[in-house]
Amino acid sequence: DIVFLCSGLLQAFHQGNTHWEFEMLYAFTPLDKTWVNAVWDILENPMTGQIEAYVSLLDIQKQKQTELQYQVHLEEALIKAEKASMAKGNFLSMMSHEIRTPMNVIIGFTDLALDECKDKAITEYLKKINFSSKLLLGLINDILDMSKLESRKMELDCETVPVKEFIGRLVELIKPQFQAKNIAFTVTARGVKEKYLKLDKLHCQQIFMNIFSNAAKFTQENGKVEFVMLTESLSPDKVQVTIKAKDNGIGMSHEFLGKIFRPFEQENDVRVSK
Repeated sequence: DIVFLCSGLLQAFHQGNTHWEFEMLYAFTPLDKTWVNAVWDILENPMTGQIEAYVSLLDIQKQKQTELQYQVHLEEALIKAEKASMAKGNFLSMMSHEIRTPMNVIIGFTDLALDECKDKAITEYLKKINFSSKLLLGLINDILDMSKLESRKMELDCETVPVKEFIGRLVELIKPQFQAKNIAFTVTARGVKEKYLKLDKLHCQQIFMNIFSNAAKFTQENGKVEFVMLTESLSPDKVQVTIKAKDNGIGMSHEFLGKIFRPFEQENDVRVSK
């Protein structure tokens, strides 16, 4: 082993490698192994012309023990975190039926009421209740499906949707928020020739509801919000749809723009509290 080591060091020296530093287990006695920090230097002795290796060893056994204990604590913390995550998933799974049941009852009885209702105004109210209940059920399903969201395995459920009906229902749902603050709300559609689009209806509704709810929240009374929809044909069976929320609300600073996609971020602006 010594011959092999010397040969290797000599070869390394001729290749220009003269200094190494690494950690290793070293036995000061056959029964006393300890961790050391080893520093190797290879030099040519100017007096003799011989290649000489100098080694210094620093006992780092205590440091290694501390690192080992820290590693054990990290592994224990990871196990606890995994158990907590599993417990959360199990809890949500167990609660799934309990939460969905009353929502399904509301939807079911609303459907029955719609079948029997002859009053036009009440029918419209029931339709909105039914629509909102299904939207809420979709939100509940997303919350209960937390494991899929966390593992990025959420699957899109695309369906063919009539464009006018989709936009009309969405406008119906968000319009009351603007009416409550006397905000002028307009809908503009440019270049929209398609009668049907294939999309994930529930998730698109969630996204647009969030955006326009914010537009209502951060626009002052008697302000204005515009819903703009643009479509551009990319191929015979594919279009690019752009939805814009334009408002004259308080806006945000250029400095904050880099943070807008972080979870739960909100600009610290005195106007927000007003």
